[in-house]
Amino acid sequence: MKITKTLNIVAILFLIANVGVAIFIALNNSSIILHWDFLGHATSHGGQQLILVLPVVSCLVYAILRRYAKEPYKMNRVGTILKTERNTELLRNYLVAVSVGSSALLLYVTICSGGLLSMSPYVVYTTIGILVISYVYTRRRLERA
Repeated sequence: MKITKTLNIVAILFLIANVGVAIFIALNNSSIILHWDFLGHATSHGGQQLILVLPVVSCLVYAILRRYAKEPYKMNRVGTILKTERNTELLRNYLVAVSVGSSALLLYVTICSGGLLSMSPYVVYTTIGILVISYVYTRRRLERA
């Protein structure tokens, strides 16, 4: 339970940093990068005010994941997962880990959109890969009906 609270604080710090970086970029850059190809090369640019969409998306993703972390069985539409204490804890831990990973990834995209860092697709692919592995691991450990 202690690690869950710590990870939630980390996710909130990522959200705060995302908002701060987006405001900094909106005030100081004339354009931002909107899209990259698979190798991390910028393919389109847009107005600096569009950077403010990323923190909003990040906050929405975090809020949705927090809601499901409180009631993790609401995200299971199939209904084959048993409602046990162990399953509840596994699902909550997974959702907290996903909220941290997605907040970190969206912060990285915000920083790269502003041109503060160059986009490395390996960072994105690795983060998504870790989240997928975590999903598979959690699904295999859940007790089924």
